[in-house]
Amino acid sequence: MLDLENLKALALAATPGPWIADQFFVGTTYGRHDIVSGASEIQMDENAAYIAAANPATLLEIIARLVRVEAERDALTSEIECIKNGNLTQSGGVL
Repeated sequence: MLDLENLKALALAATPGPWIADQFFVGTTYGRHDIVSGASEIQMDENAAYIAAANPATLLEIIARLVRVEAERDALTSEIECIKNGNLTQSGGVL
């Protein structure tokens, strides 16, 4: 299971973007950092692009969307249970 609160805290604590990537480095406009070494040149490029794309702003947007979708799912599940149980009310929001 994802620990969304931990991921959110990590994203909020990270250096803000925008993040960039080039052949050997990944970093932000605030500074550059070496990528973990030991990968081939092609892997380094791919790793840099991935790390730059998975920046704090992107992660926070994904978390927000997931939280919203889970809330919508829970509301729909509740409505389905009401319909199954015959608990239909005109003011209850169930159509």
